[in-house]
Amino acid sequence: MTAASPPAAPRPVRAAQALFCLNAIIRLILGIASLLRLAGSQGILAVIIAMLMFGNAAAMLVGGLGLGTRAH
Repeated sequence: MTAASPPAAPRPVRAAQALFCLNAIIRLILGIASLLRLAGSQGILAVIIAMLMFGNAAAMLVGGLGLGTRAH
């Protein structure tokens, strides 16, 4: 007898997780690009915009990873 593996998340949940992770990657790229583009001309504004994008990316990543887990 073999040990049963935990059931995989349903397909729509996996698709939503992939979209959340894709969104996080895009936000990271946009944050880095904004920081590089605006850093010379508008110093503190570029840092604020980039930090907001990085925070959004982190929230999307946490949301995507937590989407497949169930609360007990």
